[in-house]
Amino acid sequence: MNSIKDIYFALIDRIQNYRLDVKNVKFVKLLYLLEWKYVQLNNSRLTDLEWKFWHYGPYPMNFESVLKEEGIDPPKFQLEDDTEFSYFSKTPISDYNVSKPIMNLIENIIQDWGSQDTNKLLDYVYFQTDPMVNVRRGQEINFFTSHPHLHYKKPDIIQVSNESKKKIRSLLENLNSRMEKEKVNGPPAIQDEYLEKALLQMDMMND
Repeated sequence: MNSIKDIYFALIDRIQNYRLDVKNVKFVKLLYLLEWKYVQLNNSRLTDLEWKFWHYGPYPMNFESVLKEEGIDPPKFQLEDDTEFSYFSKTPISDYNVSKPIMNLIENIIQDWGSQDTNKLLDYVYFQTDPMVNVRRGQEINFFTSHPHLHYKKPDIIQVSNESKKKIRSLLENLNSRMEKEKVNGPPAIQDEYLEKALLQMDMMND
């Protein structure tokens, strides 16, 4: 296991390096992605944080107590409704010891998600990461679960220009005319039905 203090300050360091505005909700989700990606690469946990599906997403239940044990006290800011939140990008950096592979992983996650809208990050965490599939509120999160359907590559959609569609339509119409003259493949009514279906599908491309 790696020291949560080192991981914490390494994340803060990268957040500050890119001058990102990251509050506690987003910070925790970035930490979750780091934990999940590390398990995928190494088949072992990055930290000993106790993650659960809490309220509306993954949360390390012992996070605050671990920070206190390590002597870390994130600054608190008070909102008008008396809600407190931590503004992690303002946390002073201390020395930390993180291996190069972990640092590279942190770098990749910060680059991919650090500047993304928080709601987009939350959608990704809740609906597109393996540990959140089938877990119920209050249950412990299993980072070793795998759901391959989440990672199927979406097929590329072929883009057809309007000019190409016009050429295809002209070819189909000429083919239909020839088929009518040569009495090929049944009566013209059937040929027209198939032609119209083909033209309709073609018109729907790129719409």
